[in-house]
Amino acid sequence: MDHEPDATDGNTDGHNDPISREVPTLPSVAQPTGGSSTTMDTFNQMMAAVTHLIQHSQEQPQTSSRREPVVDKYLKIFQDMRPPLFTRVGEPVDVENWLLRVEKILEGMQCPDERRVTLATFALDGEVERWWRGQSLEKFRGRPDSQILWEDFVKVFRDWFIPPSVRSQMQERFLRLVQGERTVMQYESEFTTLSRYASPFITTTEDKCQKFLAGLRDAIRQPLLPFTFDDYAVLVEKARRLEIDFQAVQKMRDFQQKRKGFERTRSFQTHSGGSSVKKTIIDLALFPNHN
Repeated sequence: MDHEPDATDGNTDGHNDPISREVPTLPSVAQPTGGSSTTMDTFNQMMAAVTHLIQHSQEQPQTSSRREPVVDKYLKIFQDMRPPLFTRVGEPVDVENWLLRVEKILEGMQCPDERRVTLATFALDGEVERWWRGQSLEKFRGRPDSQILWEDFVKVFRDWFIPPSVRSQMQERFLRLVQGERTVMQYESEFTTLSRYASPFITTTEDKCQKFLAGLRDAIRQPLLPFTFDDYAVLVEKARRLEIDFQAVQKMRDFQQKRKGFERTRSFQTHSGGSSVKKTIIDLALFPNHN
């Protein structure tokens, strides 16, 4: 008996071929006979349309299965940068530090202007978040955050949490600021913090340098007076180096004094025997600068 060919003839592994399973053979359709060329064209067009529909229906589930959820990439980047939460009213310095930190993050991630306020308000929580919702309705008539300019948000934020009365206090503290017992870098840190409120008194870099120089301790300020500074960073660095030199000299003096005291004690022990400790203490108390 002759063997009747089937789909597996010539390919014994056809049952393992995924394509043969997913794309079935279209049924054969008899072409119309005895028709005109117009009829044949219409028939061919219909068959092409049916073939396209079948193939599209087979591919559609595969396409939808690869679809990924939409993620706000700017919000994800902002969260990854760990912005500090602003939850309650604190010191003016805390408010300024929060604004500076958020601005730094927004600049670093190259955030579009229309997303700045949206992301910044995402870092508000508690009573501050409730405050912003009220301000959004009152000041901006309920406009979406994406339609609020960053400059307008900062102005409303500062006007509320750092009112004019507080700014005046900060200005007075700035005008009275001197180094005192602080290190140069500690003095510079407070100087920079308070200078944010002293824009009426510091209009140029030279003004800023003169005010910083005037507040330094005499021992550091005097060597710097003959020079003119128009670069604030250069002035701070020179003051810091002078401080390091003075500290090194002071350590050397302390070491020399301790060494002299030790030598005086050893000399006294040599001449006076074992009862020298008490006399040494008295000697150092009465003659602290004796060579």
